[in-house]
Amino acid sequence: MAEHAAHLTNTTSNKRPSIFEILAQDSLNRVIQPAVKRAVRVFAEQFPDKYGWLITYFNEIYACLDLFIQNYYLYRYGGSFTEQFYGIKRITNSEKTLKHLPKNVHLKSLLFLVIVPYVREKWKLSYEYFKESQHQHTPSIYRQIRIHPMKTALLSVFPHINGLWEFFILLFELGYIFQHTNWSSPDHYFAGVQLVADSEGNDVFSKADSKKTNFQLLFCSNFFTSFMNLLKYLFKITSFGLSTGLSVAVFFLQFLDYWYNTQNKMNSPVALTALPIPPKPVKLKLPAGCSYSTCPLCKKTRTNDTVLSVTGFVFCYPCIYDYVSEYKCCPITKYPSNIQHLVRIYSSE
Repeated sequence: MAEHAAHLTNTTSNKRPSIFEILAQDSLNRVIQPAVKRAVRVFAEQFPDKYGWLITYFNEIYACLDLFIQNYYLYRYGGSFTEQFYGIKRITNSEKTLKHLPKNVHLKSLLFLVIVPYVREKWKLSYEYFKESQHQHTPSIYRQIRIHPMKTALLSVFPHINGLWEFFILLFELGYIFQHTNWSSPDHYFAGVQLVADSEGNDVFSKADSKKTNFQLLFCSNFFTSFMNLLKYLFKITSFGLSTGLSVAVFFLQFLDYWYNTQNKMNSPVALTALPIPPKPVKLKLPAGCSYSTCPLCKKTRTNDTVLSVTGFVFCYPCIYDYVSEYKCCPITKYPSNIQHLVRIYSSE
């Protein structure tokens, strides 16, 4: 990965960051959301009744938090959180000596840092649900389930637009590597910014404040001035603590992502075959009036048997499809679920 080679380059003032540094910060930016989502999912599955909504509205909650953090880092350091983490900042294409990004450039940067990824993720999830609902084994009544023609068209073109966007990213990266362009991503081009090395550092105090001692700042003759300086001092200490805490949290999230990927490898079919065979489960008696062929939702003999992989319960396909689509959880255990967890069972009879 690019982060393993980022330390091999040493950027100086107003120097173009290396492609390793840019790819490393981009890789870090891509891994944060899945790692946070994994941590939230583990927590929500422990208390599904109270915190199951965190999974349902995770994208919206994460987008709001990301908007707050990116807005602060753009204003304070002139770059996104991951860019500042690797010592990179943004400058405009025309005015390269400004201390802060112009308002319009700041807003466009937020658009491509937060809003566009959020819309892209929601579009991707909607496309996956749409593709699942159009599956050839799905009953015709569900293949034509209340989807507006315009929405159907937008969902159908998602893989083509997404592939075209990834192709543009590849072209920009190749152009940046061979120094044919100053932009490593179409996001930077449309936002009107370039990436350069941040040589000013992230000092808690500015140069103007360093000319005075802390006592001169906090204990002036004017009480109001002293009070405002105290608030300013506390704000800088708090922002420095948050910045340091976020940096530490990034290492934790990277470790969590590594651990999660390692667990996936351990749970692969090859690894599972090396485990000892567990004992047979104890068969429990069914309630009166029920049988193994009864659907827990409609209480009738099942049709189109479908198992919810989250819990292992078997339902009628129409019953569980409608329920999970509306409530996003298992009807028995209330564990968070979606239609991707539905597995059709086909009998040989």
